[in-house]
Amino acid sequence: MNETKNKNLMHSTAQSLYLNEDFIESMEEIVFIVKVEGPNLFSYQFANSIAVKYLNLGEDYIGKTFHEVQNEEVANKLQANHEQVVKKKANIHFSEEIQLVSGEMMYGETTLNPVVDEEQVCRYILTVIRDMTSRRFEKDLLNQSLLRYRSLIDYNMDAILTVDCRGIITQTNPATTMMFGYEDDSLLGTSIFELIHQSSIESFRMMLNNTLFGQPAVMNTCQFIHADKTERIMNVRFVPIMIDDTVDEFYLMARDVTEEKQKEKTIEYLAYYDALTGFYNRACFIEDIKEVFEIAKEQKQTFALMYMDLDRLKFVNDSLGHDAGDMILKELAARFKKIVSKNPNLAAYRQGGDEFIILSRDTNKEQVELLAKELVEAMREPFHCMGERLNMTLSIGISMYPENGTDVEMLVKKADIALYDIKHKQHRKQTYTFYYEECQQTALHVFNIERYLRRAVENNEFVLHYQPQLNVETGELIGLEALIRWNSKELGMVPPGEFIPIAEEAECIIEIGNWVIANVCQQIKEWNDQNYCIKQVAINLSPLQVETLDIVETIEHHLHINGLSPSQLVIEITESAMKNRTRTAAVLWKLKELGVGISIDDFGTGYSSLSYLAAFPIDMLKIDRSFIQEVGKEKKEEAITTTIIYMAKILGLEVIAEGVEEQSQVDFLKKQECMKAQGFYFSRPVPSEEIVKLFFTNKD
Repeated sequence: MNETKNKNLMHSTAQSLYLNEDFIESMEEIVFIVKVEGPNLFSYQFANSIAVKYLNLGEDYIGKTFHEVQNEEVANKLQANHEQVVKKKANIHFSEEIQLVSGEMMYGETTLNPVVDEEQVCRYILTVIRDMTSRRFEKDLLNQSLLRYRSLIDYNMDAILTVDCRGIITQTNPATTMMFGYEDDSLLGTSIFELIHQSSIESFRMMLNNTLFGQPAVMNTCQFIHADKTERIMNVRFVPIMIDDTVDEFYLMARDVTEEKQKEKTIEYLAYYDALTGFYNRACFIEDIKEVFEIAKEQKQTFALMYMDLDRLKFVNDSLGHDAGDMILKELAARFKKIVSKNPNLAAYRQGGDEFIILSRDTNKEQVELLAKELVEAMREPFHCMGERLNMTLSIGISMYPENGTDVEMLVKKADIALYDIKHKQHRKQTYTFYYEECQQTALHVFNIERYLRRAVENNEFVLHYQPQLNVETGELIGLEALIRWNSKELGMVPPGEFIPIAEEAECIIEIGNWVIANVCQQIKEWNDQNYCIKQVAINLSPLQVETLDIVETIEHHLHINGLSPSQLVIEITESAMKNRTRTAAVLWKLKELGVGISIDDFGTGYSSLSYLAAFPIDMLKIDRSFIQEVGKEKKEEAITTTIIYMAKILGLEVIAEGVEEQSQVDFLKKQECMKAQGFYFSRPVPSEEIVKLFFTNKD
């Protein structure tokens, strides 16, 4: 009977609404019809099966009021909405969250439609609820996606500009303001070409055109103009915005790489220039001499190789300090530049220390002799240094192509022999000489050094001194560098700078090096046995030693027999040892596997190829003293030192500064967070017993 009543009511209502039962049941929306019993009284008359199911109306809902079917909260809301429809006699539409029978929440769009009779009295109200949950979810996802996109743009550290096909800026992110220096939104409507330096416009336009055809593009370096009119180097990416296979706009993503490019230039400068004098360095000379040789050979030209040595520089260093020596070298370089700059066929190089080279292309002996006299004449004016007037002299050894040799090695050797000859001549009347056969007599001195060197180990003529390496912040001893000294019975004290190159050339450096390794390891053991905390001791290896795998076995043997931890030993090699990459890499990796530390000595003054920093297992860089000495005096050298420290940090390497002699240099290192240093400021190299007195003996 209820079913018959329900159908009759449904038909009656449906007819008055111009609907029919099948149509309502086929609807996917929730539909129910309420009869207006009085001004504030409503009863359910019909609901489709979806409404019955989701709204929990029950089987006997027909004729019941809202409060008889629903809970109070829902009933009150239904009551209020229906009263509003009766009062307005107009549709009302709203969105709401509805709790279903299952407990789930449905987001619905609800429409209440009044049904009025001929007297404009509202008799029924038709309610339709459309389930918008999935659409709401999709909308929320879209909003979240837009927020993420906006965050990506707004919080990106790169400048991101939206640019249309005409090059007009239509949108910018906050980083654009910071990077280009313009106020918020002030760039909107501006042509992007107004921000680009003239030198980059053509390349930029080409990239823009490619982007408008849907191709992403990259400009590694693009010159932009900052609001303050300075030039900035940017790395720029072009990303097309594709809509319906059409590009009307693109994203321009810019990253300021000005500082990085400046550091790259500094590093490139270090590779081919001497930081102290500004001359080309040895690496550059090696490349240039090969090119000059080939041209001279092809065009049958004559050229000269002039090896020069500044006499008595060691005396200046020992008496006035290395700062004074560096001042002399810079003044010497300035005098040379005035001469060399007048002739495009001349090029000057600093070989290292007090040695210089001049290449004179397409010349003859007469012209070279005039040049030598001019260089010597430039030395007549005293050098003013630290309140002193110093008279310095220059020794020059000259070899000629093709007279003195038809290959690079021979020319270099004979220029060096000529230099030795003129330096060791007594009562010399001139300070330059061309190579001649009698120059070989001068080599006798070198021969004697070599001969006595071979007996020096056997005669126990070598001694070791140690220079402390300290933490500049705490003064803590963090390590030592072992330095060899030779007290020859025949020659007396021979400086390392004199006998070590000869030992390397004579290949007796291996025996000397093994002596150093053995004695350093024995000394570390003695300190360990006495409970003296020596964290690590650095040993210098020559390039010849580095090239033999036997050195690994030697080091491992002495570590083992003395019961030492490999971490107590650091091997220092110069940049010149990096030339034979394959063999050097093999040795260094084996040492690394052993647990021994690897350090690059005199960094920035030798071979200066930076790629080995990534290729070899290096732990530490030692900043050469020539850079440290310029701290507080030359901005360029300070910048180079800062760059080396910065580069080492980026590569995860330790840094130690050598040649520290002043408090201002210590302060600079602290500021740059380079906490390890050695030099005369802390201590000269001293015998092992002095190390104990300095750091491990209690004092009153």
